[in-house]
Amino acid sequence: MTPPTSNSSMVDSLSSWVAESLSSDMRNNYSTSVGKGRAKLACGFYQERWCIDALQKVVSINEILCGMSFIHSEPDSDSSTTSADSNTLSQHVDKTSVPLDTSIVVKRLPEVEQRQWHKTIKPLPATKITIRLVPIGSTRAITPKVLQVSSDQTVAVLMRFIAKKLRISTDSVYMYIHNTFQPTPDERLGDLYDQFRTNQELIFNYCNTVAFG
Repeated sequence: MTPPTSNSSMVDSLSSWVAESLSSDMRNNYSTSVGKGRAKLACGFYQERWCIDALQKVVSINEILCGMSFIHSEPDSDSSTTSADSNTLSQHVDKTSVPLDTSIVVKRLPEVEQRQWHKTIKPLPATKITIRLVPIGSTRAITPKVLQVSSDQTVAVLMRFIAKKLRISTDSVYMYIHNTFQPTPDERLGDLYDQFRTNQELIFNYCNTVAFG
C-alpha cells in the first residue's frame, strides 16, 4: 500500500468515513485515537498501518451488525410448530366418535325402558289390544265385558264408554287396574297394556263410587 501524498487530507477523509459507521460513544473514542494517530503520520509505515487497523475495525463492526440483523430475521419455528400441533389436535377431536360404552348402556336398559326409548325415536304403529272390564261391588256389569280397542286410545275414551253404558256422568266413573291403582285419563291404553297385561288382557275394574283411597 503506497501512502498518499497528502497526509492531512487522507486522515481527514478516512476519519469522517469511519466516524459515520460508529455510534456516538465509539465516535468519541475514535476521534481521540485519530488525534493520537496524527502524530505518527510523519512516517509512511505508521500511516499505512493505522489505515489498515481502522479499516479492520470498520469491517468487524459491519460483520457484527449483519449478524444481529440475521438473528432478528429468523422465523419463529416454535410458534409454527405449536400452531400445527393445535390444528392436528382439533382435527382429532372433531373426528372422535361416540364411545362404545354408551351403546352398551342403552342395550342393557330394562325391557320396559327400552320400548319407551324406541317409541320416542319412532312411535310404534297402533295395534288392537284386549281390555276386560270387571265391576266392583254392587256396580252393574256391562256388556260386552271384553273389548278390542286401539292401542293409541286413552283411558278417557274408556271412561266415556262405561259412563254411557251405566247412564251416569263421566265424573262418576272410577277405574282401577287390577284393583290396585287409578290411571290418569290421558294415559295411553297401549302403554298400560305393555306394562300390566295379564294373559294378553288388560283388566280394568270400575265402579260409580270411590273404591280405594
